Amino acid sequence: MTVTGVDILITGYPGVSPSNGGMGWSSVGLVRTGERIVLVDTGPFGARDLLRRRLAEHGVAPDEVTDVVLTHCHHDHSVNWTMFPNARVYVSRIEMEWALRVPHGEGPVPELYVRELASSPATTLLEDGDEIVPGIRAELVPGHTPGSLIVTVDHEDTRTIFLGDAAKNRAELVCRRADATLDAPLSRDSIARIWTRWEEVPNTTVIPGHDLPMGLIEGECHYQAVRQTSVQARLSADFDDLTTFDLSET
Repeated sequence: MTVTGVDILITGYPGVSPSNGGMGWSSVGLVRTGERIVLVDTGPFGARDLLRRRLAEHGVAPDEVTDVVLTHCHHDHSVNWTMFPNARVYVSRIEMEWALRVPHGEGPVPELYVRELASSPATTLLEDGDEIVPGIRAELVPGHTPGSLIVTVDHEDTRTIFLGDAAKNRAELVCRRADATLDAPLSRDSIARIWTRWEEVPNTTVIPGHDLPMGLIEGECHYQAVRQTSVQARLSADFDDLTTFDLSET
């Protein structure tokens, strides 16, 4: 059984709102391997309809997803595991043990969803380096959370690495330090480990939790896609009058 395809269903965005808090717009990946359909992360509540549409565009219904890998237990990456009733759900053992200890109401862990996940017979706890299915491997990269994972997908002569929030965006990859991390020194070590994996195989693509896919050109980090992000708002009394704010780079 080998990997037959890797797609990005939803592309994350590296933004927060000073007035309204974290956006939580996170990346969701789709990996096909033989008869298995694997999701890497699930996005936040607000992405549910979009996620269903993107899956349908790829010919996949939620009940056909066989495996869901969670890079960590923050709500914007994990809360939608309940959308996939027939899937086995993978999360690191260290992450689950930590998430269950987080006091309710503190931080971005969805406490009740984590509790249900911990008791679900569909849950599989991962250790560092575990193979999820052939061609897909999880590595522990602590810092952002104690049990954060990166998910490496080897496909023919290429490699794709889903970073979760171990390195959330290009800025963190380039400067090799992380914002919003529980342990800054561990995050620096984990980002160094990401770079090692990135440089091991030519044509490797990395997909941060909140940014576009990237590759290396002569050792430098470059985007592999063009950002298309916007917000629409009803700011007038006319229901049909929508103001669009383009958040894409010029």
